[in-house]
Amino acid sequence: MVDLRNIEELRRACSDVVENAPTDSFYVKWCNDLPEFLAEIRAADFQMRASKEFQRLIWRDNPVASTGRGYISVDKAIADPEFRKWLAKRSIEHLPEAPEPRKVALDRLYNELKEKVCQYTKSTPRLMIYRVLAGFFSVRLHHAGEHKKDKAPSCCHVRQPRWRWAILPRQYPSKTGRSSRIDTSRR
Repeated sequence: MVDLRNIEELRRACSDVVENAPTDSFYVKWCNDLPEFLAEIRAADFQMRASKEFQRLIWRDNPVASTGRGYISVDKAIADPEFRKWLAKRSIEHLPEAPEPRKVALDRLYNELKEKVCQYTKSTPRLMIYRVLAGFFSVRLHHAGEHKKDKAPSCCHVRQPRWRWAILPRQYPSKTGRSSRIDTSRR
């Protein structure tokens, strides 16, 4: 087992990841699927985004990231045409260009989406919400690492991570492992 507290072992582990990633079959498939998925999402109009098929794609078959073992069903939300229309409308709204207003807009949208989807679930599907937003807006999200008890009477009382939106250039990994620009003219 690698001891990641040892700087030399950490360097070796990082080097191994960089060397092996472009040939790893899962990584190569992900690098192929993600740009196609993002292009399909960008090309969808309001009617398409409000459809059950599209909502299944963005919620369930989203290759941005794996949901891991903690899958939470959002099927009831997907079945509700009002929810689908609301999300479709919000997903085509333009985000501010400046980083701070963009962060505020994304935080607001995350909270609104969380509130709405929690009406249909027993738990809060946080990771799924982030995948959906990343698919719609092609931004990178990362976890700040802090947790805070969620006292709000939303879905349930669970530990809520404090997330921060990374306002970075919209890029995705290419087949070679390097980043490629995404056309951002629609956002």
